[in-house]
Amino acid sequence: MNSYQMEDSIESELHAEGDPRLPIIGTRVRKGPNWPFLYTGQDSNVCGTVIGHSDAHLNISVEWDTDMIFPYHFDTNHHQSNVVVCDEPRILQRENIAVGCLVERGYLS
Repeated sequence: MNSYQMEDSIESELHAEGDPRLPIIGTRVRKGPNWPFLYTGQDSNVCGTVIGHSDAHLNISVEWDTDMIFPYHFDTNHHQSNVVVCDEPRILQRENIAVGCLVERGYLS
């Protein structure tokens, strides 16, 4: 398998939305009360965006606003979730558009 195929496979798996119990792609999340990681810099104390569901049971992929991507467990009862859903907008730094942004139709004058 060449690197292109491997990258394409990772990309497809990362952006799959498969489990209806999990937050949909584009949902904003924040570090939850059951954050088990000693290295608290993973989230840099900012929100992140769900960018995919993993094949692993109740795992989601989160892209933090710092551009880092990590997988996390999401418990639908929030008893053991690493992250929780929040209602904070995504503010882009360098991008024109990204997953999790609210957009409005524009008109050219």
